[in-house]
Amino acid sequence: MNDSHKNDIGFLFKKIDEKLEKHVNANLNSLGITFSQLKVLFFVHEAENQTTQKEIETFLEVSHPTTNGIIKRLEEKQLVKTEMTIKNGRMSKNVAITEKGIDLCSKNETDQNLLENKFGEWLSEDGKNTLRELLLKIYENLCRLEKS
Repeated sequence: MNDSHKNDIGFLFKKIDEKLEKHVNANLNSLGITFSQLKVLFFVHEAENQTTQKEIETFLEVSHPTTNGIIKRLEEKQLVKTEMTIKNGRMSKNVAITEKGIDLCSKNETDQNLLENKFGEWLSEDGKNTLRELLLKIYENLCRLEKS
C-alpha cells in the first residue's frame, strides 16, 4: 500500500475502529460476548432495563435482521428476554435485560472506563474535548449527507 494512503482520514478512521473493536472483543472473548452485543446490553440497561427492538435498531444504526440476530444471541445466552406486544395495533418486540445481563454490564463498566482512561493517557483533557468535538462534527455531517 502507498504510504500516502496511511494518512488518509477515512483510512485512519477505519483502522482505529478495527483496532478498538479488536481490543474490546479480545477482552470480551472470555465472556463469550461481542462488542455489538455489549453495546445492546448497555443500551437496554440504560433504558431502565427494557426497550424495543426498533429503538435498538435506531441506536445501533443497523438493519432489522442484524439487530434481530444480536438480540437472538443475547437471548440464547440468557442475558436478555423478549416478548411480543401489540401497541396501537402494531406488533412490537420488547427487549428486557436479565439479572445475568445486569451483572455483566456492571463488570464491564470498569473495562469501558479503562479504555476511556487510556485516551486520557494519550491526550490532554483539552485534546480529548477537541477530538470529541471534531468527531461529532464529522458524524453529524455524515448523517446529513445520508439524508440528502
